[in-house]
Amino acid sequence: MFKGRPGQRFKDRYAEARKSRADASWAQRARRGLRLLLALVAIVIAVMLMFIPGPAVLFYFFAGTLLASESLYVARLLDWIEVRLRASWKWGKGHWGRTPAWGRATLVTLVVCLSATSTYLSYRLIAR
Repeated sequence: MFKGRPGQRFKDRYAEARKSRADASWAQRARRGLRLLLALVAIVIAVMLMFIPGPAVLFYFFAGTLLASESLYVARLLDWIEVRLRASWKWGKGHWGRTPAWGRATLVTLVVCLSATSTYLSYRLIAR
């Protein structure tokens, strides 16, 4: 899925893009502009979806991956986030396996209820 090692892959992508910009043809510059436009559209969609739990995160991640080849700051931020998310995922996976079935069912029910409540409240706020 992703090339490179965690904590370094987005910086590597930025470095490759920076090298290729030196002798870029008009087609490569057009692709770069399209990438920036797509990132902007993804950010706008994410801001609009921010009140619905879940989908906005995917659009922010998509925009971030597009911008990582243009900005070293974004590349470093995404590498930092990736390392922490992987550690959190590993921790959660270990705890999930040790949690009894009733605990898992309770946690899933709680997450569904919180998601439904926040969706309803967001709808009520927007529908005014």
